[in-house]
Amino acid sequence: MISFSAKKIYQVVYIVASTLIWGVASSFAVPVYTVTEITGGDLDVGQINPAGVNDSGQVVGDIYLNDGSTHAFVWGAENGMTDLGVFGGTYSTAIDINNRGQVIGNSTINDSNVGIHPFVWDVINGKSDLGVFGADSANVLGIDDNGKMVISLSGTFGPGDVPVFLYDTITGTHTGINPPLFSLPRTPSIAPQSLNNSSQVTGTIVTGNGGPQTVVIWDEINGRTDLGSLGGRVSWGLDINNNGQITGRSEYLFDNDATHAFIGEETSGLVDIGTLGGTGSVGNAINDNGQVVGWSLTENDKGFAAFLWDDGVMYDLKDLIDVDDPLFGQTFFAFAEDINSFGDIIVRGGNGAYLLTANRSGMIPTVSEPAILILFGLSLFGLGRYRYKLRYV
Repeated sequence: MISFSAKKIYQVVYIVASTLIWGVASSFAVPVYTVTEITGGDLDVGQINPAGVNDSGQVVGDIYLNDGSTHAFVWGAENGMTDLGVFGGTYSTAIDINNRGQVIGNSTINDSNVGIHPFVWDVINGKSDLGVFGADSANVLGIDDNGKMVISLSGTFGPGDVPVFLYDTITGTHTGINPPLFSLPRTPSIAPQSLNNSSQVTGTIVTGNGGPQTVVIWDEINGRTDLGSLGGRVSWGLDINNNGQITGRSEYLFDNDATHAFIGEETSGLVDIGTLGGTGSVGNAINDNGQVVGWSLTENDKGFAAFLWDDGVMYDLKDLIDVDDPLFGQTFFAFAEDINSFGDIIVRGGNGAYLLTANRSGMIPTVSEPAILILFGLSLFGLGRYRYKLRYV
């Protein structure tokens, strides 16, 4: 008879081997998606441009109405579309929505469409004008789940003010982003794009005078970290997740306008995530799982395709749609704009806007079927060896 300790050894080896085998098969998989069209309901909508989605599946952006005006909106699968209107004039847009349901955006304030005011909206308090903080115009660019925003000013404003700052909607206070560097007309200056729940901001350092523009991460404690580019003169940080990972686009050849999407962080710099066969791509958003969405030129630059980049692989989103979905094969997706923590994605294409909802119970394995059968056979062989040892050793 085999000793108790030896039995335990065989048992542990078998369990570990089986876990590894099936872990490999399941980890190399991506979700399939169901498709929901975002519609304007009773509104006279000509075009819908989604911009952000939160973890509840609420979508924001702007709608081009057939009267020639553009309005911010919030949309949900249950309640449909809500027109957030304008302060005056004919233009407003919603930039993002956090997990508290706060919507941020920018709006004209008069019929001449001169001057932009940032706003915040929620279902209880409605829409509030945040003002321009002493400047001619202001734009809100991002919001975190704590209600902090990143805002930039433009035009003439007081010498003590800074053109880029964090604004706290709860306390009503604002903190300048590195005031010594960003007090006009000094350069370099930051063109911010997004922030995370730790108040880390990503964007682009604008050096002026034809100099390079490179990706930057900023926070109040560490200040500014320049992450450079993929090799070209210009790069943009477009989104940052709560782990400090960023995505965006960067020129990858010196003096070449073509850009590639990237994933990056302070410790490792930028990593090129490639294309779907064309010469260019852009990473628009990254979630806390490190999944990136955006758009890519297709082979021979014949068109645009929305992509999901997950665990080192870039997928054309049209290939991940559930074959049983009514819209499977009925439309195409050109641009992916945002992705939430559950992997749900908002896209544009085919003259429409869509919410792609991840279904992880129906994940598509990226390990081939023969490989899965081989792994299954190996696990059965391991089980047979284990039982043989128990009986005859």
